[in-house]
Amino acid sequence: MTWESFLASIDDSHQMTTAREHIAELCRIVQGQDWRILELGSHAGLSTAALAIAAPQSTVVSVDLCDTVPESHRVAYWETVGVDNIQPIQADAGRFLRECQLRLEPWDFIFHDAVHGEAALAEYLTAAGLCSILAIHDFEQLGSSSQEQVASRFGSVATSDDSRGRRLFVGWK
Repeated sequence: MTWESFLASIDDSHQMTTAREHIAELCRIVQGQDWRILELGSHAGLSTAALAIAAPQSTVVSVDLCDTVPESHRVAYWETVGVDNIQPIQADAGRFLRECQLRLEPWDFIFHDAVHGEAALAEYLTAAGLCSILAIHDFEQLGSSSQEQVASRFGSVATSDDSRGRRLFVGWK
């Protein structure tokens, strides 16, 4: 299965699900890479599965508190999809990032889709210091000065809005 055929089969209508077109953007970035990929906030695990399919040589670490969808449901779903390069971790995204920072643990690609808005600014800035490429979903929930603060950490940035007005930010070092 390709990530394109996988995305064509998913229902992205749930308000907590990343839009299909944004997941496709992420897949195009990681496609074929052998990277350390971190996803913070996986909800049902759709974007996680897509990233794992797009980058089968990569390890995709999925961090979620499991407060809306139990981890066992995501793991069972990933098994039915046939991906085996996902490592689930039940944890708070901010705490996990701080631990990575203490260990000086770098990531090639981080997709942040956990807490959003100003409450997540510290997490966004920590993530920016740990990776080469950072993607943030629901970036529109962050104030303009905070958006500029995050963007300033990268040499190149791009944003795109989905049909519901949710913004995806991607920064490259």
